[in-house]
Amino acid sequence: MAESPDSRSLVSASSQLNLMEIEAIDDKEFDIPQVDTPPTLESILNEPEEEDEPFILEDTCLLNTENIDAHSCETSSLASSDSGDRTHLKRRRKAVETNATVHGSVLRRNLLKGISAQIVSAADKVDAGLPTAITVSNVIAVGTSHGLALVFGKDQNQALRLCLGTTATGAEYGAVSALSINHDCTRLLCGFAKGQITMWDLANGKLLRTITDAHPPGTAILHVKFTDHPALAVCNDSGGSVFELSFRRVMGMRTCESRCLFSGSKGEVCCVEPLHAGPELKDHPITHYSLLAMASLTKILLIGLKPSLKVWMTFPYGKTDPASVPLLAWQFVAVQKTINPVLAFCRGDTIHFLLVKKDESGTIHVIKQRQLQLNCDLISLSWINPRTLVLMDSTEKLRVVDRPSQEELETVDMAELQLVYNSSHFKSLATGGNVSQALALVGEKTCYQSVCSYAGQIMYLGTKSVHIMTLRNWRERVDHLLKQEKFMEALSLAWSFHEGTGKAVLGLFADPAKRKGVVADKMVEILLQYVDRSLKKCPEQGKIQVMEQHFQDMVPVTVDYCLLLQRTDLLFNQIYPRLVENSVARGVFLESLEPYILSERIGCLTAPVMRDLLSYFQENGMMDSVEGCLVHMDITNLDIQQVVQMCWDNQLYDAMIYVFNSGMNDYISPMEDLVSINSAKTAELVAVHFADQVQPIITSLQDDCLAFQFLKCLLNPSSRESLSPQTVLKLGPDLHELLVDLLCQFSPQQVIAFLKTSQDYRLEEAIQITAKHKLHEATAYLLEKKGDVQGAFEVLLQTLKGKLHKLALEGSETDKPDGEGEETGDEVPSLLQRVEEALHDIIALCQRSSHGLNQQQREALWFPLLEAMMSPQKLLKGANTKHTSEALKELTMKVLNSMSSFIAPPAIIQRILQDPVYGKGKLAEIQGLILGMLETFNYEQTLLETTTNLLNSDLHWSLSHLRKAVSRGLHPRQDHCNICLQQYKRRQESEEEIIIFSCGHLYHCQCLQRKEVGVLSERQYSWSCYKCTSNQGTRPADRPSAESSRSCSTSLAQTKVMSTPHGIVAEAHGRKMLTEATLDAQQTQAWDHFRTLYRGPSRLAVLTELTHSHGSERAGLSNPVHPGTGSIYHSENVQLKLSPPPLVEE
Repeated sequence: MAESPDSRSLVSASSQLNLMEIEAIDDKEFDIPQVDTPPTLESILNEPEEEDEPFILEDTCLLNTENIDAHSCETSSLASSDSGDRTHLKRRRKAVETNATVHGSVLRRNLLKGISAQIVSAADKVDAGLPTAITVSNVIAVGTSHGLALVFGKDQNQALRLCLGTTATGAEYGAVSALSINHDCTRLLCGFAKGQITMWDLANGKLLRTITDAHPPGTAILHVKFTDHPALAVCNDSGGSVFELSFRRVMGMRTCESRCLFSGSKGEVCCVEPLHAGPELKDHPITHYSLLAMASLTKILLIGLKPSLKVWMTFPYGKTDPASVPLLAWQFVAVQKTINPVLAFCRGDTIHFLLVKKDESGTIHVIKQRQLQLNCDLISLSWINPRTLVLMDSTEKLRVVDRPSQEELETVDMAELQLVYNSSHFKSLATGGNVSQALALVGEKTCYQSVCSYAGQIMYLGTKSVHIMTLRNWRERVDHLLKQEKFMEALSLAWSFHEGTGKAVLGLFADPAKRKGVVADKMVEILLQYVDRSLKKCPEQGKIQVMEQHFQDMVPVTVDYCLLLQRTDLLFNQIYPRLVENSVARGVFLESLEPYILSERIGCLTAPVMRDLLSYFQENGMMDSVEGCLVHMDITNLDIQQVVQMCWDNQLYDAMIYVFNSGMNDYISPMEDLVSINSAKTAELVAVHFADQVQPIITSLQDDCLAFQFLKCLLNPSSRESLSPQTVLKLGPDLHELLVDLLCQFSPQQVIAFLKTSQDYRLEEAIQITAKHKLHEATAYLLEKKGDVQGAFEVLLQTLKGKLHKLALEGSETDKPDGEGEETGDEVPSLLQRVEEALHDIIALCQRSSHGLNQQQREALWFPLLEAMMSPQKLLKGANTKHTSEALKELTMKVLNSMSSFIAPPAIIQRILQDPVYGKGKLAEIQGLILGMLETFNYEQTLLETTTNLLNSDLHWSLSHLRKAVSRGLHPRQDHCNICLQQYKRRQESEEEIIIFSCGHLYHCQCLQRKEVGVLSERQYSWSCYKCTSNQGTRPADRPSAESSRSCSTSLAQTKVMSTPHGIVAEAHGRKMLTEATLDAQQTQAWDHFRTLYRGPSRLAVLTELTHSHGSERAGLSNPVHPGTGSIYHSENVQLKLSPPPLVEE
């Protein structure tokens, strides 16, 4: 059986890169333009110190982070040994945004008790002094303020292996200010506060080298670090210079050669970090260059020491707090299926990332990555794995940040550690404090030598203790929450591991299937613990609401995660039996199932749970919930008879139909009963759930009345209000025709309304149905819709004739002796009303159809109708039929008035005279009809003549006034142009056009053109007075708007005066010339102007008066009109309406 990942060593698991993680990294994060040719070291050294230009290669895919002004954070020293004043510290900007995802405790914090106790003991017993520096490899080395280096083992005992140096040497060299162990853990370099460097053999504790001339005297060693090259190291002193140390052994003598890599006179470097590769990456192509990152007070430099010194990149910080500490950290990261080093660096609150890679051609590229914005001032930066950073801010709080998502996972307060600061070394107090003010300010918060990371572990050095931080594996993180009884948080964290969305995950299989299997088992264990704990902690006494709330907090969470894990067997076979023991828990569980059933997340219940669910809902009167659940479940494991009886007893029709159809595949049995109970509800159920079974359901309904009620609710558009708008029924025309047939039988008055609203029936079949049931109006409507106007007319005409014949018979019955006609006397008014309704329908049909017919076709419609109305009148004789006869004559006149719009009056009169009814006997029989037609003709003729005269008079009056206005002479106010102020005849020998406006202002045409006061329309200019428009505040550029305002200064006529040379006839001088014989644009403008000013007597009032009188056309002209009423010419859309002709009396 394969070894469980939990059994692996944390150190080994953290030190190795898992290549399976390559797929999980977002490629877009690294899709960034490449760096151009790097600058030389000489060009960097010659740059001015005040340079603050941004980096030229900005990542276009950088994450946008809000920049906000945060409150200041001025703090004092947190009980640390070497801290200075921190009143200069500030907090700025917004923190990394985090979501509500649970991460639990990510870091495991352990106190190295053995080492801590021995540090305190050494200070007391051998006067070792306080700890000042720490470094970690296979051993742990701690430097002290009295010049000693204590080497401890990393085993469980943490025993002191070596004590290097003496207090006497410490008095000469000062405190240990820097430590470094080489890659094979055989050598230890110690830097001192007074500038010396010593090398020790860690195998036997022998002093190998004492270096005193590697850098300028009088400066403290700030950093000393081995590179991966066994004979190469670098050091950084308090003067800001960086030196390369090459170790050699010649003729048995150990020597050290120093080379200056960066001079402090060009900018002070305060942090150096060589790239270290583990044994598994020793053949990586980048490691051969011995990369070294250096952080000065203004920029980051990346150089290669091998094969020759070369600057690869420089990156300025930009504007930062001068008290912020520059930080550097290397880490190999898997990117796009390749592993390359990434340099993280920051100064202040923004962390930048640089990816170094070598392409196939051998070219080295340094690529800027997405930056990370925080809200705190950082003093320490460390990688704990390729995806996770551990940061410490100036308030001594650790922040664990996931780099790909930029999410902050955890915050740990480290104030009680009493972190050791390196301020005294940066101020070089041991050598007299000869450092720059800028370096001393940065040194207030430096703790470079107090934090050391190695193989997934981070050591923090305090004044009396050493703490180690490692990542917890996934089980530890979950169990840590369980110990605090945070079951919901533990389940959420475990689910993130299950789905592969967890952050800083350690100890899980890379294979998704194996990962999900292991985590699912753990989640089942948590769920059972959660249920047992809830049952155990349930209050035994108290209000029922308190007990219900207790379980309502637990049950939905349990159901959710069982469904997410697809473990309904766990929910119903293990969890539910435990909850049944508590009646409150049982009820809460059963009620909580309803939303999951309705959303179809649970489709099948076990028989005991289903039985308990129905019983519980029925006992508590929750029958609506029963119905909702039944129609969303598989009911094959239910007692069908019990469920059907329950549905009938409680009127759960939805559930009953669902049980019959889904449980017994029976669509027939419940239909008739349901339709008889509530046809609308039944139609809604069928439309929603069984739209494809409508035809069999209709066939099963033997009673035509039930079928009619069902189809009416299902198909009639006016009955679909209760159906959902999303319910769309696509049924064949045969069902709609069946509904038409049933409507003809049971509700004839609704047939036409249905035919007008529905479009799903076939015309021929519908015509046959209505004809069979003798619904003539519906048949006529369908024939007209079909296009057979003549057929529709014949149907309506036969209907009218039948009603007229019946009316004539009833009218003659009223002429019988008393007693025999009493019964029929009351029926005549209702028959007249029916005749009038039928006549209205047929007249409307004729009027609709006549517009598209010729004269002969119109006569074929109207004359049979007229004959049908006149023929019954010969049957009505006697004194008792006078009322009916009068009514028929009135209806006949209605026909004549309607047809006169389509048929010529002579043709109508000729047809009346040819009619057998009126062709014999005296003229008096048709006198009424003819006189009525003539009266109407005379009335309309008089009205037309009067209207024509009024309009002609109005037009003549308006045109005569316009003629007078545009033809009168204009007198200028001055004899000079109002623009150039010169005489209108500037030169006697030249011809010039003069324009005079009705306001009296005179201009040269050329002057007006220069002022741009003319508007070109229809190939001629329309001018405006420049002086008048200027006084009204109208700019020359706004001439079109001024033109539309019709101001009073606008000219009523354009007068052009031609100045002629001497010798021309004197009459020609000053002669007025009209440019157009017809109305030009200026005259039209004047006409509109006079229209708005004119307020004369209204001819429309005269015309209205004439419509009520029968006098001559001049009779109304003398009638007074209302003052202020405009003439008809003021209305753009005058409409004349004819009043009905007067009634003709016999």
